[in-house]
Order: sequence, then structure tokens, then C-alpha cells
Amino acid sequence: MNKIGFILLLLMLTIFACHRVSVEVIESKLITIDNNISIDSCFDSFIQPYRATSQIVAQLPIAQLSTSYPPESKELALFYAELIADYLQDSLSFDIAVFNAGSLRTGLNEGIVTYSDLIAFSPFNNKFVILALSGKEVKELILFLAQEKNNHAFADLNRCILIDTNNQWNTSFVGIDEANTYKVLTTNYLSEGKDNFHFFNPSQVIEESSIFSDKILFDILPKKYPLKQ
Repeated sequence: MNKIGFILLLLMLTIFACHRVSVEVIESKLITIDNNISIDSCFDSFIQPYRATSQIVAQLPIAQLSTSYPPESKELALFYAELIADYLQDSLSFDIAVFNAGSLRTGLNEGIVTYSDLIAFSPFNNKFVILALSGKEVKELILFLAQEKNNHAFADLNRCILIDTNNQWNTSFVGIDEANTYKVLTTNYLSEGKDNFHFFNPSQVIEESSIFSDKILFDILPKKYPLKQ
């Protein structure tokens, strides 16, 4: 190193040594959200126009049903599963669609359905995935659904894997080959084995949809059940 380079190096080291490093301490505290929290009038007035608009939009009619689907009923579960399956079967290839009953929080009444109704009905905005299950695992799935007290949502596109023509569970397993691989449509939530769907795990996922469940409901319901003029 020449003399000029050495002098420049010493100068840089001196500058860095004299430079003060400031450390900012950030503190946090847990705030309980309850009725004791006072409303910020400035913030409340700011969001009021948006709140009013969202309330108006939430009550807009989106579809019209000719029958009611009671909460936690088998009819409601079938209705939901077939809506999702119908929407996705053109873009995804699968044999069975299975969703947990707990994801459906309310029923749907005959007549006008609003955006608010749909959000209350299915508030969890899940993505959908395709899992590859062996015939043996499909049998385990069928036994689980048949023995569950909850009416889990399902759609059997082949009308022979999960249920027979009388909508009874195919616990005799007619037509199910343990050597075959079956494609099952479900949510990313259930694919992790949650809500007692222990036979599902992320390693079985072979395809994932980028479409969220709320978009599907908002798109397909007015097409299948349009408002009557």
C-alpha cells in the first residue's frame, strides 16, 4: 500500500471511529380490546364515510334462492361443496371435493341473498388445493365422514367413490381400488390435517388454486341463482 492509500485508510477509520451510532429503543405493551377503550373521534370521523358505504354494499342483493338451507344440515353442506366443485372443475382435475362443516357458520334462507349473508355464511377466506390420496386413504376418508356427527361438505364428481346413487356413504368400498390414486379437492387449512382430518398432510398436495373461496361464491351464486326480475 502506498503512502497516500495508507493516509486515506487512516482517515476513513478515524471518521468511522468518531461517528456516533444511535440506538432507538422501541417499547410495546399489550392493550386489551374491550368496552373501556375510548373512541378516537378524529379517526372515527375519518372512517365514517367508508363504514357507511360498506354497510350499503353489504346489503346489496347478489342472488335469489328458491329453497332454504338450514345451518349444519346435510343439504347446506352438499350445496356448498357442489358450488365450489362446479366452479373449479374446469380449471382443476379432481375426483372428490371435501370441506369441513365448521367453515360454514350460518345457513342460507330462501329468497334474496346479500353480500353480508354470504360473508356470514362462509367467513373464512381459504384457498383450495388438490391432494393425491391412495385408495386406502380414500377408504379412511369415507369411514371418517360416515362416522362423523358433523355434516361435512363433499361433492363426489364420479358419483361412486364416496356416495352411491341414493346419497349413502359407500362404506362397502365398491369401485375403490387401493392401488389407484385419487385426487381430492379441499382447503389449504384441511390439507394440514386440521379439524380431525388427520389423513391429510401438506406432502400430499400436488396442485394449488390461487382463487379464494369468497371470490368463488360471489362469482358463481348470481350465475346459478340469478335475481328474479
